[in-house]
Amino acid sequence: MLFPNSSVLPEVPNAPCRSCNSPAVTAVIALSCGGTNSNRMLQSITISPSSVTAQNGHAQFVTTGTFSASPVTVTPLPVNWSGPALPMSSNPVACTPNDCPGIDSQGLATCGQTWTGSFTITASAPRDPKLPLSTQNVPMVTATATLTCQ
Repeated sequence: MLFPNSSVLPEVPNAPCRSCNSPAVTAVIALSCGGTNSNRMLQSITISPSSVTAQNGHAQFVTTGTFSASPVTVTPLPVNWSGPALPMSSNPVACTPNDCPGIDSQGLATCGQTWTGSFTITASAPRDPKLPLSTQNVPMVTATATLTCQ
């Protein structure tokens, strides 16, 4: 414990050495107790809601990541969104703007003007949270949800 306006540190009973009371040792101990865990890995992603019918052609999805070390849960978890996956047989030509369902980088899904049905939305992120979302060819964690457009 440091005392304001004092360069003298209190004695710690039974301390093995006087240098153990130094501010440098105190700082190292504090950092080792509260620092980040370099082995922290993303274990799973949950998308909420897991299934939704779009209201006014829109639905908002939010992700929560569960990690192997503290902080154990993170909401919202930054992810790569993809979908909706459209069956090729029902979409022989390319979509025009505002016509096909889609999802933006913030998890806001839109149904488009002419599509109805249920579509799969996917969220993914690297297992190693230190890697940027754009990293390819690394272990990824994914989750899916369902968007229904009427």
